[in-house]
Amino acid sequence: MSQQLEASAENAPAQTTEAELSVSGMTCGSCAARVEKVLDRQAGVERAGVNFSTERATVVFDPDQVGVEDLVSAVGKIGYGLAPAEPAGGAEEADAEAELQRMWLRRVLLAWPLGLVVLVLSLFFMYEPWARWSALTLTTPVQFWAGWPFLHQAALRARARQANMDTLIAMGTLAAFAFSAYQVVIGPSHADHYFDTSALIIAFLLLGRYFEARARAGLRAPSASSWSWAPSRPASSPTARSAWCPWSRCRSAISSGSAPARRSPWTPRWSTAAPLWTSPC
Repeated sequence: MSQQLEASAENAPAQTTEAELSVSGMTCGSCAARVEKVLDRQAGVERAGVNFSTERATVVFDPDQVGVEDLVSAVGKIGYGLAPAEPAGGAEEADAEAELQRMWLRRVLLAWPLGLVVLVLSLFFMYEPWARWSALTLTTPVQFWAGWPFLHQAALRARARQANMDTLIAMGTLAAFAFSAYQVVIGPSHADHYFDTSALIIAFLLLGRYFEARARAGLRAPSASSWSWAPSRPASSPTARSAWCPWSRCRSAISSGSAPARRSPWTPRWSTAAPLWTSPC
């Protein structure tokens, strides 16, 4: 009897825990895929999913085999941050998102005016000594202050012996800036330079990051706003029973034309004697 009890205990399914974690340091979809792969490889992790748009990771794991601290350590080794997620729509999260947008906007407001001036100097006054030195002076803050987030992330990836889009940005802009500085300081007066390339690449990327931060803040709106799309339970139907079906199942029926499209992530179905509406599931 004792052997049977021990065998049944060994065969019993492990109790798993689901945790939602906040991921920092991701700059593209490949970063999310890399973090997800590392989480999946940890012992005791049943499944893991990383959403780049919301910077959230959902991990189902066995707490007897692995803890949140172990997951944080594993992700930290590849140069990304992992921490327990704050409630969606919280004041701290909203403040962090607003500060992130302001940070990108400040850099955009510096990079674009200086980048456009450098472009004019490069197009019309390329070989004038004053214009060449002016272009070097104006590009320096764009490269090393406005473009610092790209350089910083590229350095972090290099320390982890990895590469991402920031690595390409840093290599390309630094190569253009270093070569141009050499041409101006040491090279002949008729040598070309590419300060406008370095400055405008950074300016365009900063503008994109600013718009990305604004869009991401909209995706992190309180989840209650998403449920406001769903119809409420009719007060006149106290015996109504609600059932919910995954949106993936309803979407196939909608695409085939057998049901109208709905805006909520899940589609409700009311089961009554005289149903008001029935889902395709």
